[in-house]
Amino acid sequence: MEGAEAPVAALAAAGEERCCTVGQAVLAAGLRLHAGRTRVVAVGFGEAAGDPEGAVHVDDLASCAAALGTAAAPDYDAPGRAPAEGSDIVVLVSPRSAGDTPGLDAVLGLAARHPSGIAVLLPPCRGACGAATDAGRLDGSEQEVEVEVCVLGPVEVRGVEGWFARRPKLTELVVYLAMHPEGATTRTWSTALWPDRCVPPQTIANRLSEARRALGFAPDGRPRLRRNGERHQLVGVATDWGRFGQLAAPARGPVGWHAALDLVRGRPFDELQQGQWTTFEGVAVEIERAVVECALRLGDHLLEVGDADGAAWASQKGLKSSPWDERLHRLLMRAADAAGNRAGVEAILRHLALVLEIDGDPLRGVHPETAALYERLRGSDGARAHV
Repeated sequence: MEGAEAPVAALAAAGEERCCTVGQAVLAAGLRLHAGRTRVVAVGFGEAAGDPEGAVHVDDLASCAAALGTAAAPDYDAPGRAPAEGSDIVVLVSPRSAGDTPGLDAVLGLAARHPSGIAVLLPPCRGACGAATDAGRLDGSEQEVEVEVCVLGPVEVRGVEGWFARRPKLTELVVYLAMHPEGATTRTWSTALWPDRCVPPQTIANRLSEARRALGFAPDGRPRLRRNGERHQLVGVATDWGRFGQLAAPARGPVGWHAALDLVRGRPFDELQQGQWTTFEGVAVEIERAVVECALRLGDHLLEVGDADGAAWASQKGLKSSPWDERLHRLLMRAADAAGNRAGVEAILRHLALVLEIDGDPLRGVHPETAALYERLRGSDGARAHV
């Protein structure tokens, strides 16, 4: 960077007024990060890397470097040690130190003495980030807020309400990482979110910064969105799909299966803006298959024990996820027949014909097993048929 005084003053103002994180501030200033040369000097954050509020900005700087295609590995230093000649220096100034005029002047001077030095006056963390730093650090009364990404219906990110409203790309980034617990490289997740175009590095870095602040801190005091080598990974973020898998296991029995189906609210990943990756990677089909199998397993069990209403509920839950699956319609027919509702059997066949867009005689368009079951139930003369 050329002209130290002006960049330092300008970036200090930018950090206070516009930039939420050091990564965004670095991008705004156009600082070029260099592998092994970028040092982070923290001022006013307490015990260096032990301070969560400072740590989140250091992690953010690492993500920023990766998005820019560098391999910067920032050091997290106390302000007393002078940086090596020719190194980049990023000074993080805690908002709690902003009122200390002599100290602040000294820090700005430290950055100004280096051609690649900048100083960032950081605003206080707010929302999920602020709750984790202020409450946990000051009085130990922090209560961890569970964050759950829900994909078994319209997509929701619970536990951080307000951050993701009308932010489709930010939502999709968190959903993608939640569905890839092993983490994903910048190239992988950005290609999934923008499959038809290349996006500027600043856009990628901004989305990472926003997601990190929105998700806040994990129980270990570090950001829930963090780097693990070349991958971005979520820690301390659950999914309803993960819970479903545990509850729907055959060994859990009818109580677990019922609880699993209770999580289903609609089609998988509904209302995700793009979401082509859910089809390309087969995850949407996998979820639909698992939901249908669980619904059939529970429905068959409930019919065996004489609970026709429960079997109907199980089939309807399955149809929320996979409305075209004829196995679920057949289960619903059997439940209606078991309840003595012969008109219901007729209505289910008519509804299936509408769903499948069958013109003319429905029995000519449905699966042969569906047609055979309907004929059998219609010819039962009121007898309870279980096929």
